[in-house]
Amino acid sequence: MFIGKFNPDSIIPKSYGSMAGIALAAISTALLTDSPAMTVGALGALYLANQYRTRDSRDGYLFDSPLDDLINAPDAIANVNDLVTERLRKATGNKDLIALESRSAQYRLFKISTDNPQELAKALPRVASVLGIAPDELGFIPTAARDLSIILAPLPRSEWQAVPFDESQLKPNELIGYVGLDVQGQPVTYHRQQSPHMLISGTTGAGKTEVIRADMHAMRLSGLNPEIYIIDAKGTLRRESCNQFTADMNEGLEILTEINQRARERMQEIVKADCDNWFEYKKKCPAICPNPILVYIDEYPQLRALNKDAVELALGELLRVHRSAGVFVTLGIQKPKADQLPTEMRDMLDVRLALRVPDKTASLVAIDEVGAEGLVGEGAFLFRVGGHKLVQGRGVFMAKY
Repeated sequence: MFIGKFNPDSIIPKSYGSMAGIALAAISTALLTDSPAMTVGALGALYLANQYRTRDSRDGYLFDSPLDDLINAPDAIANVNDLVTERLRKATGNKDLIALESRSAQYRLFKISTDNPQELAKALPRVASVLGIAPDELGFIPTAARDLSIILAPLPRSEWQAVPFDESQLKPNELIGYVGLDVQGQPVTYHRQQSPHMLISGTTGAGKTEVIRADMHAMRLSGLNPEIYIIDAKGTLRRESCNQFTADMNEGLEILTEINQRARERMQEIVKADCDNWFEYKKKCPAICPNPILVYIDEYPQLRALNKDAVELALGELLRVHRSAGVFVTLGIQKPKADQLPTEMRDMLDVRLALRVPDKTASLVAIDEVGAEGLVGEGAFLFRVGGHKLVQGRGVFMAKY
């Protein structure tokens, strides 16, 4: 180890006896000169020297090794996978790589501390062969955290774990949505105050209905007694507790029109109270503030097919203007297409959750990136709020609710 052209090995004591002698001499000199600063400096220098001598026990780091955080992670007990470690070292030529294995609800996770994720990406086909799976089944998160990459290998379906609804992630009087767990087992949530509207994409059997049900459940648990309106052409959500449900698209358009009118009237009251939006009004005038309105539209293309111009006009007003009146919209769609969801409308849907979709084009419309077309199994998702990075995980299973 060199610092510039300087090699610390040339001055570091080679034994504990030598260090003890130097320490005694340094402290004696400091005491004789009555200099506390010199005493502290001498002890500090000796501490650093000892850290340098024992750095091999910390993976070459002067202080704590970042690998210790991976090994002691609270969500899983990580173990070194020798086969994957050996294959990665041979493929990359990096003899310091270590693959620490843990599990999440749907994956075997291989966490690798590296500042060069590109070299790992090139080695993925060889890792797949070691694990006995097809290369296209292997997932890869190049920058899960600073200097941390994660390789994802799907578990057999018989070993998948259902993700239960976690009420501890919610807060009283706040519109927080609970989505599920990311691949590392961390909760995935969002807040309607910062991100009011949501787009959920996914083919039949991907888990879209469960995601919508979980979001309704979270809104009900907010303590704000939300008004819930459901427009669902298939009728899958007809058993959900709500203020109004319809599978009739004509009635659905009437619901949107009525909510727009109510939102305009709300805004007049909010402005009179010298507030900018419903959240400010709720804080300033809690006794008279109306309940939030949640609108869930599943199979949106069927509603749009009724009357494209009228539906886009009504929905556009809700998305663009009435978040300030406490109106929050969630759209569900099986195969998102650019002509059905124009860019202007997609940009107003701050929260994006993509389950498995038919192809790369649909993934780009749903989440602004490819990848959702390759998701495996019910509930597997890619999630993004605004401009934040993409999160991969598995959604809540709502069977008992």
